[in-house]
Amino acid sequence: EMVNLKKLTKMYCALSPDAAVKAFRDMDESTVVKLLGLMKESDFQPIFEAINRSTGPDAKRLAQLAEKTRLVVRPGPSTNKP
Repeated sequence: EMVNLKKLTKMYCALSPDAAVKAFRDMDESTVVKLLGLMKESDFQPIFEAINRSTGPDAKRLAQLAEKTRLVVRPGPSTNKP
């Protein structure tokens, strides 16, 4: 699953932020959170800005997804030293 998620993440990073948000509207919530969680900050920042500009019935859902993604713990560099 992780290999597929990483491939999808690259694909959505290549889209315009508005196109990515449009795709996320119909996507399963957990998948969106995983995809956004795998993105670099420089990639997801424009998408979050597009989410904040969203209007319509699913704007609240998109905002909730952004908040859930913010709470995802991103793996950092290993601090374990032998």
